[in-house]
Amino acid sequence: MQLMNLIGGELTGPEDGRWLDNIEPATGLVFSQIPRSNQSDVERAVQAAQRAFPAWSSTPLEERAACLRRWGQLIAQHSEKLIASESQDNGKPVSLARSVDIPRAQKNLEFFAGAIEHFASESHIPAGATHIHYTHRKPIGVVGCISPWNLPLYLFTWKIAPALAAGNCVIAKPSEVTPVTAWMLSTWAAEAGFPPGVFNVIHGLGPEAGQAIVEHPQIKAISFTGGTNTGAHIARTTAGQFKKLSLELGGKNPALIFADCNFEEAVKTTVRSSFANQGQICLCSSRILIEDAIYDQFRDALVAKAQKIEPGDPALSETKWAPCPLKVTATKSSVTSRRPRNWAPRYCAVVPRLLLQMSVVRKDISSNRPFWRGWTHSAQSTKKRSLGRSSHCKDLAMRKKPLPWPMRAITGWPRRSGHKIYLELTEWLHK
Repeated sequence: MQLMNLIGGELTGPEDGRWLDNIEPATGLVFSQIPRSNQSDVERAVQAAQRAFPAWSSTPLEERAACLRRWGQLIAQHSEKLIASESQDNGKPVSLARSVDIPRAQKNLEFFAGAIEHFASESHIPAGATHIHYTHRKPIGVVGCISPWNLPLYLFTWKIAPALAAGNCVIAKPSEVTPVTAWMLSTWAAEAGFPPGVFNVIHGLGPEAGQAIVEHPQIKAISFTGGTNTGAHIARTTAGQFKKLSLELGGKNPALIFADCNFEEAVKTTVRSSFANQGQICLCSSRILIEDAIYDQFRDALVAKAQKIEPGDPALSETKWAPCPLKVTATKSSVTSRRPRNWAPRYCAVVPRLLLQMSVVRKDISSNRPFWRGWTHSAQSTKKRSLGRSSHCKDLAMRKKPLPWPMRAITGWPRRSGHKIYLELTEWLHK
């Protein structure tokens, strides 16, 4: 199967004829190819978008909203195909794609269709009331939307829907690791009513296709979700052009566990908050801060429960955890599995087999591997965007001082009367 770019309303291959293999995480086999697009492909898309912009930006917002709603209906109509494809392409369980990814993609389109119809501008009457200040928001032009691989269609639609609803033309680049559902959506753009050139999709690598989108002078805004280092590069690249930027980067999310928590519920919730979607969500608990009185007990219970996590075939409805895309997680997990020089005591990294080893579950590679645990320090990994590839336990230093800011345990506010603490956290937590 060969996926295609969508440029000016036409599905087309890469201009220079180069392709990238797309690997199914559950088998480790190539199951499709995507265009390895470059600057010339992006240039064609920009020209198509510029031609479409005058008409689309002046299209009544009710018509723009109707296009988004029809697109959402097409997602619902083809939901089973999208669910199966998302699971195959990303490796996530089909049950998760059915309950989260695909329904949310549909709701994203419907939400922004309604939002643009009910958008209200602002006006202000200054003292003296001789005139009125008002804000008039207008489409900016051609915008670039670059989405990640952990929630492929979910976050892809979250980026493109508001841009299109506002009257902009879009050049979208899905992750080269999980491109299939974005390509499927692009094949229904004309059926949804979008004129040629309004919505364009460019497949390819970040340093090639992504870089060409970011640095193009006629692309007026960039929305990017991904690594912190990449986000910093985008900010440097666009600074001189004064482009509008939306960067969702990083993700350091400590779960706070106090001694008066509901112990069993806290362990259960922490495992779920750390490893949902194979741990590949920026909101997953990447660090677990535990009150010293229960540190050993909680750490051991958490490790024991995490050890029971077994990856399965993502195509089976009973599977809860499944493999991650190989070439991404193999690189990123290696950062946390190395032991740097400044490792700290009482600091346990909890990584289930399926995350560390990137299981090829249908070949049973992971079923007998030992669970990895050990002392580590995550100074390198916490500086990057955390997609929950591991969870780290650290005990809290407790003092009888008021909280300098409101904080709560993962299972709720501490119930003990007069319980006031000061969280003395190490430097890496704030970096």
